[in-house]
Amino acid sequence: MHEFSVTIGIVKTVIQAAEHNNAKKIKSVKLLIGKLTHLSKDQVRFCYEVLIKDTILENSELRIQTINPKVYCSNCQYKGKMGTKRNQKTGFPTFTLACPKCGEQTKIIEGLECTIKGIRVEK
Repeated sequence: MHEFSVTIGIVKTVIQAAEHNNAKKIKSVKLLIGKLTHLSKDQVRFCYEVLIKDTILENSELRIQTINPKVYCSNCQYKGKMGTKRNQKTGFPTFTLACPKCGEQTKIIEGLECTIKGIRVEK
C-alpha cells in the first residue's frame, strides 16, 4: 500500500507550507493524481483522515482530481489520449505506448503526477 507513504509526504508538505505562511488552519487541499500512478483515491482519502488527526489539517476537505494519461509522439506530433489494445487473455483494454495515429512509440506527458495543486488556509 504505497498510498500511505505518499500521503505522509503530502500531509508533511502541506503542514510545512502552512507553517511557513503562518496559517492557523487548513480548510482544504486539492490534489492532482494521474491514473498511471495507480494510487487509489479511496486509500489516499483514508490515509489522509488518519494522518490529519490533531494537526492543523484536522477537519480539512481533501479534493482529488484524476488526470487521464496523455502522450506525445515525436514522429507525427500526435498529442492526446494514450493508445489502448485489448488484452488477449482477459479481454480488457490496456494502455500502450504505441501512437494511436502512426504506431510509433510515444512519451507520456500526463498521468504520472501526484501534485498538491492548492491549499486553502485560514489565517
